[in-house]
Amino acid sequence: GPRTVKLNYGSNSVLVKVKAENETIKTYTIKVERQDNRSSNNNLKSLSLSAGTIAFSKDVTTYNTTVDYSVTKIDIITEVEDVKSKYVVNSPSLFVGNNVITVTVTAENGSTKVYTINVVRKEEAAILSDNNNVSSIDILGHGIRFEEDITEYDVEIGDEYALVIEVLLEDPSANYVIEGNEDLKDGSVIKVTTTSESGQQKEYKIN
Repeated sequence: GPRTVKLNYGSNSVLVKVKAENETIKTYTIKVERQDNRSSNNNLKSLSLSAGTIAFSKDVTTYNTTVDYSVTKIDIITEVEDVKSKYVVNSPSLFVGNNVITVTVTAENGSTKVYTINVVRKEEAAILSDNNNVSSIDILGHGIRFEEDITEYDVEIGDEYALVIEVLLEDPSANYVIEGNEDLKDGSVIKVTTTSESGQQKEYKIN
């Protein structure tokens, strides 16, 4: 008899079987495609820490930072791009050494993205480095004369969508993030932001 069929997102098959008086059966198949108009946006809009420093970009999912021995807990301050998405923060108490904090964002359609923050808690009486200097910046196919005190460079490109950029830091405990290196055109600005172990930041620009 009549019935209600629950539809999943995507392809669904509904069967109608008819049995004749002689017991033979004919099956009619109705293909139903349920469109999934739910949002797939699982990006964070912002991410900051109550201790330690990172240079956030929504497309960068792994970060590294260092905190003093006195820091035993980090509060995560974050906001999602899409109000229909949800997020869960896993921020355990910090031990001396490496600790992993995660922020898992789930879009309206159920797809997820995990942002990972590796936090190194220093040993007692350890001093955090302020060194956020870059030793070298190399761009594949484009020679630039890098100098430590110069933070802005001009590069002439062809039809490249993005550049292959290699950054070497003076202090291995520092970290960096590259922004703006996609869909390049005349007037694009690529930013290389370095962050020292103590949270001091420096910005280099490639025009």
